[in-house]
Amino acid sequence: FSDLNLSREDLHKIVHANATGKQFAAVEPGQDVVATLNSSGELERLTYAKNPFETLIATRHDDGFDVELLSKKVDYQVASAKATIHSSLFEDGTQAGLPEKIILKLADIFAWDIDFALNLRDGDEFTVVYEKLFVEGREFDTGDILSVEFVNQGKTYTAVRFEDNQGNTGYYTPDGNGLRKAF
Repeated sequence: FSDLNLSREDLHKIVHANATGKQFAAVEPGQDVVATLNSSGELERLTYAKNPFETLIATRHDDGFDVELLSKKVDYQVASAKATIHSSLFEDGTQAGLPEKIILKLADIFAWDIDFALNLRDGDEFTVVYEKLFVEGREFDTGDILSVEFVNQGKTYTAVRFEDNQGNTGYYTPDGNGLRKAF
């Protein structure tokens, strides 16, 4: 605002316009915000693309600002990948086309059962079913792992994602036992 000689009062009005306006206060250094000015140099509109599917817009209205959050529809598609371990979980997972985020989630799911640093063997294999997220036909992220099977030294470990009625999620064996163990 200072660089554009914009009114700090306008910024205050935007942040306090409504509950949505407070999200402008969470903009971090390095993120892009677009200011549209009128011929007098006053702010008419402030736009911030929070992520590929949400845009925050503040529009001047009389003596204040209307702030709204526009959301695009996110499409979820199911994808799968299968890999055999030859060098490491990370390398072989990446070669199978898995995003880094999914490989890390996979390792976390089986963290109690498989020591990925010490117990992986050449020939171990895994199959993972996960979500890909799309907005307007373009992939922008991955979602959750829906199920995964890992064969480690001949023993098969299977995990299935489950969400209960309260929205709590976890990974379970096919017979319903949770994969998180107590100390």
